[in-house]
Amino acid sequence: MNNAQALTSLPVKIKSVLTNALRISTLVSDPDEMDRNLRRKPGAGEFIGLLIGLWTLGITLWLHLTGHTVLIDYTYFTDSAGGTLDHFFMGFWIMPIFKFLRLLPVPVGYVLWGLLNLAGVWFAARVFRANATWALLVYQLLYMLYYGQISGLIAGGLGLAWYGLVHRKWDWAGLGFLIAGAKPQTGLMAGGLLWLMVPLPWKHKLRLLVVPSLGVLLSLLIYPHWPAQILDEWRVVQPNDFASITFWRWIGPAGLLLILPPLLVNLDWQRRTIALVCACTLAFPYFQQADLLILYVLPVGALPVLGNLGFLYPWFQWDALKLMAVVPLSIYLLILIPAFAARLRKDRAASTG
Repeated sequence: MNNAQALTSLPVKIKSVLTNALRISTLVSDPDEMDRNLRRKPGAGEFIGLLIGLWTLGITLWLHLTGHTVLIDYTYFTDSAGGTLDHFFMGFWIMPIFKFLRLLPVPVGYVLWGLLNLAGVWFAARVFRANATWALLVYQLLYMLYYGQISGLIAGGLGLAWYGLVHRKWDWAGLGFLIAGAKPQTGLMAGGLLWLMVPLPWKHKLRLLVVPSLGVLLSLLIYPHWPAQILDEWRVVQPNDFASITFWRWIGPAGLLLILPPLLVNLDWQRRTIALVCACTLAFPYFQQADLLILYVLPVGALPVLGNLGFLYPWFQWDALKLMAVVPLSIYLLILIPAFAARLRKDRAASTG
């Protein structure tokens, strides 16, 4: 190929790269394809992402052992297992995990917890057909590992739910929904939307609720007062919203109107589900930027790269993290604008026909 031909083909290549980067794909619905995705060796980008995740765990542990960090969220979780509900606002069916971690030395427990969350993101990205590289090479993943948060496990729970649905293993799917639902504003929201939108007969949808229902009932038998305890904690110490990305702080309940457009235009159920997840992250009263990992494990192209704007934190502090609203907003618009454009073309053709 001569230079002239190369220059001529360059715009085509650029358009192709942008199209692939901005493509919102469908979820894997073939069990064989899903199994192949899970068995596939990590590519270079995934390997680097996993390596950086492990490096983050090592550096964070070293900082903790030298007195420079206190593993804030991990400490909240393990303290909750000892009866101190400080900043703990989750379903108590997740409590056995924290009780187990509390039995371990802090360095061992923290590393195991971090590995579980890292594996959850990788597993969910493979199961949903996301680009695992972009799910791993993001600021939000490092933020989650540094503080010892739970976002990766919630994403992994959603992945397990979808794995069970595709393979018709209803108990596994129910367990995934139970795990994801432990964090209401993220996993329960995304899992609930997936449960509602997936085109399954209602007899199967109701069957999916057996394991979650048993889990919740068992938690109430073991910890009968936990809902009241959570409410009491919320009245005393409300969740820290410094890194919350929702529009609620500016426009209040009016943000809930974002939920309507995905319901009014012609979309397949998968893109509608992704658009509704984006709408809820922007419209609900509270949604932390690190929890965007539940969106990154969905097939949303390379748009999670925008989450790396979080690295501006040293200069712009919490405003840089609030800026992460640009990620769900971009995905939301990328789904809805073509749908509305197609509807306008159809209406125009009908009126002129």
